[in-house]
Amino acid sequence: MRTALIVGLGLFVLAAGYVVAFSDDTGPYGAIAYSKSSHRWAWGTGYTMNEAEAKARRMCGNDDCIVYTSTHRSCAGLARAVDGSYYGWSWSQPNHGKAEIRAMKRCEEGGSNCRVVFAGCTIR
Repeated sequence: MRTALIVGLGLFVLAAGYVVAFSDDTGPYGAIAYSKSSHRWAWGTGYTMNEAEAKARRMCGNDDCIVYTSTHRSCAGLARAVDGSYYGWSWSQPNHGKAEIRAMKRCEEGGSNCRVVFAGCTIR
């Protein structure tokens, strides 16, 4: 009886741990894709990272669109030089303000007249 109780309790703990681990890996996800040739960008969201990244690439619309950052329950930002010559991206928790600041700093490392073109979050 005691062994059955211990085994049962152990299985319950394992099952509870699995549910918590599984729920931490589920959406929402976000991704920013950017095309260096056209300077187009897109933000995609989805229930999985693959879904969010595929959506961002598709919405970006060019063959050279690359996902530069993916987020999971956090925020992302994209800054671009006005002439399109340079860009910067970042992610941050828990607000888009930090992501914007970090994206601007990255852009200003090689570009001038940088502007935030996007900031968004996937926080429930």
